[in-house]
Amino acid sequence: MPSLKTNFIYNFILTGSNYLMALAVFPYISRVLGPENVGIVNFVDSTIDYFIMLSTMGMMFVGVREIASAKNNPERLSSTFSGLFIVNLIFTILSLLALGTAYIFIPALSKYPEMVFIGVIKLIFKFLLIEWFFLGLEDFKYISIRSLIIKLIFVIGVFVWVRQPSDYEKYYILLVGIPVAGAIANWEYGRKKIKFIFNNSSWKSYIRPFLYITSYTLCVNMYNSFNVMFLGIATNETEVGYYTTALKMFAVIIASYYAFTGVALPRMSALLSEKNIDEFIKLIHRTTNTLIALSIPIIISGICLAPQIIFIIGGPKFNGSIIPMILIFPLLIITGYNKILIEQIMMPYKKDKILMRNAAISAIITIVLNILLAKSLGAVGTAIVWIGAEITLLILSMKTVVNLLPIKFPVYDLIKQVIIYIPMGICLWYMGHLINNNYIHFAAGALFTAIYFIIIQYKYIKTPDVNNIIKKIIPVKSLRQ
Repeated sequence: MPSLKTNFIYNFILTGSNYLMALAVFPYISRVLGPENVGIVNFVDSTIDYFIMLSTMGMMFVGVREIASAKNNPERLSSTFSGLFIVNLIFTILSLLALGTAYIFIPALSKYPEMVFIGVIKLIFKFLLIEWFFLGLEDFKYISIRSLIIKLIFVIGVFVWVRQPSDYEKYYILLVGIPVAGAIANWEYGRKKIKFIFNNSSWKSYIRPFLYITSYTLCVNMYNSFNVMFLGIATNETEVGYYTTALKMFAVIIASYYAFTGVALPRMSALLSEKNIDEFIKLIHRTTNTLIALSIPIIISGICLAPQIIFIIGGPKFNGSIIPMILIFPLLIITGYNKILIEQIMMPYKKDKILMRNAAISAIITIVLNILLAKSLGAVGTAIVWIGAEITLLILSMKTVVNLLPIKFPVYDLIKQVIIYIPMGICLWYMGHLINNNYIHFAAGALFTAIYFIIIQYKYIKTPDVNNIIKKIIPVKSLRQ
């Protein structure tokens, strides 16, 4: 079985490749296709993705959890896979019917029959992708390598075949080709691992958890989709621009941590199925310590360098994004610990109903706070809304977990690390009085943060997982000097 560290590296590569692909392609596509044709592709694809979300969202958690629990028993693994596949098929058929209804009754969608047909192919092959099966088996090496190859082919295809504004359908075909190629590769690779049992009746037991997890995910997604939508309705496009710009850097950073929680879920489910509670608790403490060790220096440096980050991302016209970004950065520790409680404890323990209830309460808080704050405070108010929703979910999650395991958040360690990194924050703040160039200020600040972090980690805090990564990057002898 591969180590968590190895799985994290592969999953980090997988997550990072999504950002690199967008960075490589979007500037070219936006110039070749133009705003109108890019808008057509994004409109149809976003609509299709909504129905894909309804058909597969719960499976990425339920499927991974159940496969991880059954992977050491070939007969049970086949039965579990068959049941999950049937449930996914049922919800995919329902999503196709819902999409067909939307196509008939939404004129804006029926204007593009060829594009919608291409999107239907995407929906079907997203179902056939069965990514949850390989994630449950912890085969992150295969997933990452396959994904990188397919995305590289996609990027080359875009530059070769998309050459003029009328090529927007070709561009969408290439986009849809990513899940199509992935599904074909997965079934070919997994032929010896996948055994379908046609007389399987276990699928009925997966419907309820699938619905619970899907409802939970829909509620949590309100933090992004509903917040932005409400902000646009309550204020104007400028405030939306401030808020979404503030999210960009945070999204990249938090995605890196999600890469770690993504590899932890199958391992935690497997440990729980083996009744290895001691190792289960040890892994919770390990991931929590790693979260604190990584998030505190990022939060402090992010707050101190927020003006420079916003200037580099958006330019001088986006100064209204600075305060929202400062408010959002502490969510790294809040959201990160939420992920640990939910994906590493509550989901493996199958507390799906409670999870859905907690997310629903948090969603209600989101709506109420938006009504109270969005119009009067704009982007700043929406940032506060997100913080309030996450804190609500965290409190509810902690209340649930305390009844399952003897786990407490290491408050002392958190305070100790905040105190240790305060001098770094003071130096970063003072740097602004010495350096006038935003690019140089950010580069110098990032370098100083990295050096300070490495020294503090290696000499004083010594978080095992973090130190292991540092030792791989920097020779041990140089650190001892």
